Amino acid sequence: MSRLFIVNTLTAWDEPPRARHQFTYALAKDHRVVFVERSKTGKKKLEIREVQENITLVTPFHPVDYRLRYRLPVLNEIYQKWHFRELKKQYGDDPVVINFDFSAYRIFNCFHRVIYFCNDEFKGNTRYRNYLIEIYKGYCERQIIRKSIFCIGTSHYLYEKLLKYNQRTYEIPLGVSVVSNDITFRKAEDQRVISVCLMGVINERQISIQLVNSLLEEDTFRLVLIGSIEDAFLEKLTSRERVTVRDVLRGKELVDALSAVDVGLALYNVKRINPGATPNKLWQYISAGIPVVISEMPNLAP
Repeated sequence: MSRLFIVNTLTAWDEPPRARHQFTYALAKDHRVVFVERSKTGKKKLEIREVQENITLVTPFHPVDYRLRYRLPVLNEIYQKWHFRELKKQYGDDPVVINFDFSAYRIFNCFHRVIYFCNDEFKGNTRYRNYLIEIYKGYCERQIIRKSIFCIGTSHYLYEKLLKYNQRTYEIPLGVSVVSNDITFRKAEDQRVISVCLMGVINERQISIQLVNSLLEEDTFRLVLIGSIEDAFLEKLTSRERVTVRDVLRGKELVDALSAVDVGLALYNVKRINPGATPNKLWQYISAGIPVVISEMPNLAP
C-alpha cells in the first residue's frame, strides 16, 4: 500500500547525491515522498514543486540564513514552530516523517510518527564552536532520539550513541546499488598516465589543497573533479591543464564517468574528521569497480 512520507533535512536538493537523496529515490519507487530541503534566505514561505513522479520538493524560505538560525536557540525555536505548522497544513499529521535534522525536536508538536535517521555526529561538527550552543544542539538531538518511534544510525559509532537513549535503534551502513554482480578491479591501460578522481563537495575546509597540488606535480597523474566545487579551491590548483572539472553527476552519467578513471580518492583533513562519518563516495567508487585511496577514518574498521 502506498503511503506518504516526509523526508525532513538540512540538505539542499541539488547537492551531490547523499544518503538523504538515495533514501528518497528508493522510497519513491513505491510511495509518495515529500523532500524538505534546508531553508533558503527570503520572505517566509514554502515553495512546492514536483521534481519527478512520486517526489515533491519543498523549499522553505526564511529571513535568517539557515547556518545562523539553527545555531541560535531562540531563532531556531521560532523557525521550527512556523515551519512544521506550515508542513502540517499542507500534508496533515498522518505522514511518516523521516527526520535527518538533529535540531528539529519541535517536529513532534505536529507529527506523531517520526523516525530519526542519523548519518553524522553533529556535536562539535562546526568550525565555530560555542559551549552554550553545543549544549543546545545536544539537548535537541537527545529529545529527537528519545521521542522517535525508532532510530537509524549509518555507522557503528552512531548506532551506539543512539542506543543510549532509544533501544529501538538500528544500524544501516551507507552504500549504493552495485553496477554489476561481477565487479573486477582493473589496472590502468597506460601506466604512464593514471587518472584519479576526487568526488563530492570539494572545498579547502574538507580537503587539503596542498595534497592535491602535490599529486599534480607528478606527470603521471591526471585529476578529475566531480561535484560541487568551490571557486576558491579551483583557483589554488596548480597544473590546471591536468585537471578535468565535472559538475554534479547522477545515475548512469556518474557511473560512466567513474568507470573512465583508474583510482578514486576520498581525502579528508584527519584533524577535522567527524567520528560518525562514513564517506558515501567510498561505496560509489567500489560499485564502479575502481580501487580507492582513502584517509584513515574511525568508522572504516567495523
